[in-house]
Amino acid sequence: MSKWISGEEACNMCLVDAISPPDQLLGSACQWALDILECRRPWSISLFRTDRLVPLAEARTLLNSVRAQIQKQNPNVIHSLVCIDVIEHGILCGPRNGLWKEAEALHELRQSDNCRSLVHVFFAKQSTSKIPGITDMGLRPRKINKVAILGGSSMSSGIATVLVLANHYVIMKYIVQNSLQNGIDRVKANLEGHFKEGRMTQEHYKKACTLLKGDLSYDSFKDVDLVIEDVPDIVSLKQQIFADLDECCPPHCIFASNTCIVKLDLIGQRMKPCREIVGIHFLSPSSGTDLLEIVPTERTSPQVLVNLLNFARRIQKTPIVVRNCTGFAVRRMCFPYLQAAMLLVEHGADVYQIDKALTRFGMKLGPFRMIDQDAFQSATVHDAEFLETFPDRPYKSNLIPIMRKNNREGESTCQGFYTYNDKGEASPDPQISKYIEKARIGNIV
Repeated sequence: MSKWISGEEACNMCLVDAISPPDQLLGSACQWALDILECRRPWSISLFRTDRLVPLAEARTLLNSVRAQIQKQNPNVIHSLVCIDVIEHGILCGPRNGLWKEAEALHELRQSDNCRSLVHVFFAKQSTSKIPGITDMGLRPRKINKVAILGGSSMSSGIATVLVLANHYVIMKYIVQNSLQNGIDRVKANLEGHFKEGRMTQEHYKKACTLLKGDLSYDSFKDVDLVIEDVPDIVSLKQQIFADLDECCPPHCIFASNTCIVKLDLIGQRMKPCREIVGIHFLSPSSGTDLLEIVPTERTSPQVLVNLLNFARRIQKTPIVVRNCTGFAVRRMCFPYLQAAMLLVEHGADVYQIDKALTRFGMKLGPFRMIDQDAFQSATVHDAEFLETFPDRPYKSNLIPIMRKNNREGESTCQGFYTYNDKGEASPDPQISKYIEKARIGNIV
């Protein structure tokens, strides 16, 4: 719920009295004190100011609204609610009582499981950027400014949104004009959503829109620093794309694929030996998840890894460097979780009860909502990949193949385990019970 504000914004909100350059801070503070002493400036104690407070009834309504928003977004995190309680106590009982309440609350929070967990997460995120044998070599990262994205999917648009928000020049390329324009329109809609929600200023919004352009050819790839391929997982298609990129991109350009299915070494077989390829796997939804998987291959140099670790931090992602293997890291962790959900449903459990239990536990999405978002075709491909790699481990579900035969492909077709309206809002669908029953009968047979 918290957000950073600039010094000027803090001054306008009366949270600070004045702004000073670092090298003039002491002199400015002394002059401020002299002005008060010689009555050139009033001595106002910020703690006791009330001119910025709204009426009590309005304040309570606002605080209760924020409480409800926090409980919806982070139901298992307590510190945000405690902050609201402290603010309310200060308004009702006076500023000094508010300070005592804040000190007591801080002491209690520091002993809580929430605090220990958040401290662990903080240091874990910091450690992901430290790769022994790579980041300790003394290499300086080279800045990545211009990025090309190949693809016209929702994921491609999500990646482009993340990049322009971080002030990168972005080229979206696709072979079909309508699909390309749809992708660009999705990015602009995402940016407009950020602006309307107050997550970016009008100036930032206008600038972000100018950083994006579309192209049907490789003509504008002559000075790109990074290419992210996000086309369908067809090996021959990907190989041809990277062979073409090899001819039109500058020598320093990093070639990356967003795949989590096709082997990276296989994708780069038709490139020149001097070219490097790496995996950059954005998780879905790309604008709402912190993690970014970086997957080096035998052709990936330490310098490229250092560049990408720095790039991840600049786009406000937490990078994790993982091995080039089936499912990488996140997909490997998700796979047993999704398999268990399928097993439970095909043996009597309710789809929506499972999703509700997991979201109440703290997950952003339940397993079946995740499958809908990822698309059934993708789930089928991932199942086949894991079945090939670990033939004795996966549970082979009949449910998704049955649903696909009835033109249910997840969120992309507005029908999966849930139905979706024009705004993308999900609703339980009683029609899925007949597909589940077929899958259960198939298991018995």
